[in-house]
Amino acid sequence: MLSPYRVLDLTTERGLLCGQMLADLGADVIKVEPPGGSLARRLGPFVGDEPHPERSLVWWAYNRNKRGITLDLEQGEGQQLLRRLAAHADFLIESDAPGTLAARRLGPADLAAVNSRLIYISISPFGQTGPKAHDAASDLATEARFATAEGRRAHQDALDEHVAAWSRRQDAHAAERALQARGVPASAVQNSRDLLAD
Repeated sequence: MLSPYRVLDLTTERGLLCGQMLADLGADVIKVEPPGGSLARRLGPFVGDEPHPERSLVWWAYNRNKRGITLDLEQGEGQQLLRRLAAHADFLIESDAPGTLAARRLGPADLAAVNSRLIYISISPFGQTGPKAHDAASDLATEARFATAEGRRAHQDALDEHVAAWSRRQDAHAAERALQARGVPASAVQNSRDLLAD
């Protein structure tokens, strides 16, 4: 159905489903990963319960029917290679924080200069502009059932699972900074060794 179309998928775990759906419908989807691989490769469950980037069932499920390439978009060579790919693509999907790719001269206007028919899709929790554009979010922040105190009480078990899942996906110190930035007292403690090290 979509076989004439080429898609560049630069998404994090937040946007993998979009590229997967297009690939399942026949589009030529090229998953672009940073050196060392996407963080989504570290999401479990894992085949044989062995955590490894090549054994993530989440990665396999959301990246089926895609081709892949590794590009370091922080370096000029990687940026140039992405521009060359974009020149022959129909769509680009990304889910970085607003302005991240534009700061590397890979934003919508930059790539339109290379390919004026490229459709540039940005997936973000609160849009590309506005007062909350740069706010971090998880599924918890974007689900309406958790929007009120009453909703949070009614769905406490689901809320606890969302918080636990978010916590498992975060580097301890990144989670600490994200929470502290929103006024939540937090300290990165994952086990007793962390307490002794601090």
